[in-house]
Amino acid sequence: MDNRLLPALKRYFWDLDVLMDWEIGFDASGPDWVEIHFPYRSIDGKAVNIKTIRYGLDLKRKKDGTRFIGSGIPVPFYGVHQINQAGNKGKPIALVESEKTVLTLYRWMPKYVWLASGGTSGVTKEKARDLTGRDILIYFDADEPGRKGAEKAAQLLTQYGCRVKIMDPFPDRVDGWDLADEFLRVHDSWPENNERLIGDAYEWTDWTVLSSGGEK
Repeated sequence: MDNRLLPALKRYFWDLDVLMDWEIGFDASGPDWVEIHFPYRSIDGKAVNIKTIRYGLDLKRKKDGTRFIGSGIPVPFYGVHQINQAGNKGKPIALVESEKTVLTLYRWMPKYVWLASGGTSGVTKEKARDLTGRDILIYFDADEPGRKGAEKAAQLLTQYGCRVKIMDPFPDRVDGWDLADEFLRVHDSWPENNERLIGDAYEWTDWTVLSSGGEK
């Protein structure tokens, strides 16, 4: 792993446990970027494919460099292997766009099962079938593609018996702001001596945007 990435990994709470739990890998790097591997597993835990995303050293995605190792192989929702694990059956699903958001938030708010669509057009019939009958909150990015994508996703998921709510906690933003951005913004404002360690399994129940922000 490129040591230049360590400050960003720490800021996003990607510690060794996260990297091992999600089997995150690191590949080529350049003057201002690194490539990170995100393994995709099926609902029964079988390895399906690996998505490679190119990030800057601040863990912001680059416009180029995203690809799947297995070209043309369909993939499920990122993280869908969690939904039938012990303790997760019956939990509501929080569906976001980005794999990075899943890894940042899943331990802070464990009352949800965190999944990523992989983009605004990432909800397909094949993926939706895995979520049949589940309660789903859609938290796509705060921009026009995200909002339109959430509407289309909700329409498709309801065809599979899902109870879906589209959440838009940042209705005045159009810059692609997402839950991880907001979480880090608020976390950065916490006084250092009051910061709670992620290892304490602290659930941030005061973060009201999850339960009430901008529901449609």
